[in-house]
Amino acid sequence: AAFDSCDACDVVGDDGLTQSQREGFTYDMIRLFHAKCRGYGTAVDVGEVLRGVLSLVRKHHVRIDANYATLVVNALCVESLARRVCPSYNLLDGSRPLLVSFRRICQSPDGRVALCHRSKFRQTVLRLGVPALYLRKNWADRRFFRRLERMQRRSRRRRDQLE
Repeated sequence: AAFDSCDACDVVGDDGLTQSQREGFTYDMIRLFHAKCRGYGTAVDVGEVLRGVLSLVRKHHVRIDANYATLVVNALCVESLARRVCPSYNLLDGSRPLLVSFRRICQSPDGRVALCHRSKFRQTVLRLGVPALYLRKNWADRRFFRRLERMQRRSRRRRDQLE
């Protein structure tokens, strides 16, 4: 989680921070990620993490890019909508097939260097592979909702038997 939180610090930005301010921001991000981000399959609340990041950005007076701020607000909206429609659906876990595949295609093995913008081959793989990735994600979502539907039917049958 510490590696991920340091990456998040780099992504968020540090325009104009002194070394001590940057260290404080990084330390708080590490604490946030250790407490809230346990990885895929651990019911990470994306909204809570993003709200925590925004709170730290405000606390440490970190300036962020407008595109990043828009992305965060949109992710909060999508996460909120997903929670209202299906509270048991985890947005991070549902996005795993896309995120893992994108990382494999577009980042160096250590995850530090973005490679897609440098390589025509990687751009082509990404362009041709995205439809397959969406099919894979749709398959995983259908599987999740079929399982949820079966559980609801069983619950209704048990409830009807008790009545």
